[in-house]
Amino acid sequence: MNILFIDDHPEFLKEMADQLEDHGHTVKRCLRADDAVGELDRINDYDLIILDIMMRLGTMIRPEEAPETGIAIYKRLRRLAAKLPVLVVSALAKDRFWQQSGFAQDPHAAYFGKPLGSDERIYTLVERAP
Repeated sequence: MNILFIDDHPEFLKEMADQLEDHGHTVKRCLRADDAVGELDRINDYDLIILDIMMRLGTMIRPEEAPETGIAIYKRLRRLAAKLPVLVVSALAKDRFWQQSGFAQDPHAAYFGKPLGSDERIYTLVERAP
């Protein structure tokens, strides 16, 4: 599977992406929101997006686009790829954003809270992605 992994925490991104690559997936890592926005031109090259919600804004997203940077990225990618699976892995509580941001109405989106439980591995979450 070709995965776009967007998260601004370098240690988490490295650990999770390494796990995915160890299980045969190809992972494009984006530490910055601007890098993720740049990848949207190639969104159809990916089979799955793993997305953090609370990220530094960067320069390519306007603050008024969404209450959180990851939500702005999600809205942009949905305009380009309506059915691409999105796995949200965030420390932000689901009830704080899921309904208002359109995720709840999206059958191709799933949420997992950070930190991942001791029995949860990122590669098993990918297997259960919508």
